[in-house]
Amino acid sequence: VLVIVSMQQSNSNSVGVDRMAHHFASTIDVLISAVDKIIGREEKDNDTYSNKVFVPQNMSPSVLNAKYAVRGAIVKKANQIKTECSTNSNNKHPFSHVVFCNIGNPQAFCSPPITFHRQVLACLMYPPLMDNQSSGFPKDVIIRAKRLLNSTAHSNIGAYTTSKGLPLVRESVANYLECRDGIPSNMDNIFLTNGASAGITYALTCLISKSTDGILIPIPQYPLYSATITLQNGSAVNYYLDEDNDWNANLQSIEQAVINARLKDICIKAIVVINPGNPTGQCMTKECIDGIIKIAYKYNIVILADEVYQENVYYKHKFPFVSFRKCLLTSEFSDITNSVELISFHSVSKGIFGECGLRGGYFELINIEQSGADMLTKLASINLCPNTIGQCMVDLMVNPPKNGDESYKLFHSEYQKQYESLQERAKILTKELNNIDGITCNTVYGAMYAFPQIKLPEIVVENVKREYNNEKTVDFVYCMELLENYGICVVPGSGFGQKDGTFHFRTTLLPPKDQIQRVVQCLGKFHQMFIKKYSSRN
Repeated sequence: VLVIVSMQQSNSNSVGVDRMAHHFASTIDVLISAVDKIIGREEKDNDTYSNKVFVPQNMSPSVLNAKYAVRGAIVKKANQIKTECSTNSNNKHPFSHVVFCNIGNPQAFCSPPITFHRQVLACLMYPPLMDNQSSGFPKDVIIRAKRLLNSTAHSNIGAYTTSKGLPLVRESVANYLECRDGIPSNMDNIFLTNGASAGITYALTCLISKSTDGILIPIPQYPLYSATITLQNGSAVNYYLDEDNDWNANLQSIEQAVINARLKDICIKAIVVINPGNPTGQCMTKECIDGIIKIAYKYNIVILADEVYQENVYYKHKFPFVSFRKCLLTSEFSDITNSVELISFHSVSKGIFGECGLRGGYFELINIEQSGADMLTKLASINLCPNTIGQCMVDLMVNPPKNGDESYKLFHSEYQKQYESLQERAKILTKELNNIDGITCNTVYGAMYAFPQIKLPEIVVENVKREYNNEKTVDFVYCMELLENYGICVVPGSGFGQKDGTFHFRTTLLPPKDQIQRVVQCLGKFHQMFIKKYSSRN
């Protein structure tokens, strides 16, 4: 009716055709808005109809298609609920706070930072502390802070460094690698970065030149990889970890993935390996690593070794950490040792220190041509330099106090206490998850996460899909309702990748023991509630 009246008014006023069309279009917009309000489908933003430039419909499909579940919709909802719990006197939720189990962020769980680290960082940020006798800082703290300050321009932590990072810190990394693996390292092959993520992004940016360039990624994987590959317009090629074999890599699966990709004219440039595993918590054996190196040699593939959890190994007698670097450089085959290209990454964000917010990391190049290394230097130069505090934290990570140093006793005590606490929580989480009827979990041998499988009756799966018109994955619905009912924030397995027909979620082992117990108890109650709810739907 409004449209007809609008047209009659336009004709009666003898307006031009263009004006009539504009008037007609405006009326249609009003109608659409009115209908949306009636059916409860109001647009949450006006981007679809906006004449602004910086809106999604004007952006690259690569940006729109990139996904990062670790900080996705469920976490956004969790933060909203957290605010409501803390600010509303009449809390409508059946819990008083949210337990964030979605991300490996140790300092967020009040893990006390290592005293030596914070004392050195304090001196770096405010050098007069070193001259203040009342500060009571140990002598080795003062010596380390001065050593780091003297390596910066004008002894100022606020000054730019070289793009690859402070030479002094890179030398410390080289010494650490030699001590760890028994094989010398060259500081010229080491880049300092803002966490491991920046280095991984540099490497993938250089490796992907077209859409048919493929990167092998483990499934389940850490979604930084799939997101970055999407942003670079490359092709993520999956190889599946074996859940029935403690999430170990299956060499046959890896080689078959390469062969299948070639049949689709996808050129495999690199393979991503995460050891210890995120989100799966496995530790690779030397035999498995040697097998992957041989595949890389056979098919001329670069290895990207994500080893940021190398300190988080909880069954060292059974599954010790073994670096790809050591396996490559001690191979019995000289052709492999001298040719396979390896970039390995480490970070201050994980391990025992968990200094995520300081954004410190490094990567080392092995068998990478100088021309390729120059491109990485170019990318680092575009970003000027890694942040200096993060660089200094890398030095503290790879060069801790030694026996005999004034700070050693306290450092060692704090380190052991934190390690043993993580180790205990890993065992508790594994045991308690497996005590829940309908949930199974492999042993958490390393890293900071469990990736349990959710067993759901087929009728429940079908009813969830029907309820949401197949627009949301079953595990997403499961995790969202877990949050809304019990205030527990975990990440659905679909955000990391999983075999079709299976459902998982990732949870950290970082909450204190009493919170872990509560999380597991709530999970048991919720799991049965979820099954009951969706078993009875028509």
